Amino acid sequence: MVGKGRAELERFCAERSLPYERCGKVVVATTSAEVAALGQLERSGNLNGVEVRRMGLPQLHEREPHVRGVAASFVPAAAITDYGAVAGALADDGGSAGGEVRTGVRVDRTALAGDRGLWRLGARFWRTGVEELVRSKSHRLMLRDVQRS
Repeated sequence: MVGKGRAELERFCAERSLPYERCGKVVVATTSAEVAALGQLERSGNLNGVEVRRMGLPQLHEREPHVRGVAASFVPAAAITDYGAVAGALADDGGSAGGEVRTGVRVDRTALAGDRGLWRLGARFWRTGVEELVRSKSHRLMLRDVQRS
């Protein structure tokens, strides 16, 4: 599931010319007490289809010369993107499909709507309601088929 979502995000960014850089991520245990948690992270990631491999300290210092730790792991598929731009593109897609983008609402129930994979979200408006449509792409929440309760 994780790998599928990562591939879909990478494809989405490529289709819309959004930034996406697969740069990897280093996770560092800074004390011996954190080494067990690092091992659990490695096991969990690998069980979920995310390659996580232990790095030796020489590899850590080569990759991140200013980082100090007692153990480290590397996630080669980790990537960065502009999530504000991704959210804006998703909101634009939702708007093109008849959805609405609103803030100032609390989602209090969800249900699968039909067989097309759409979700119906029930929400209470805790600000002023419809006037709270967001114009800034960096602060959007997409709600499809919102019902007032």
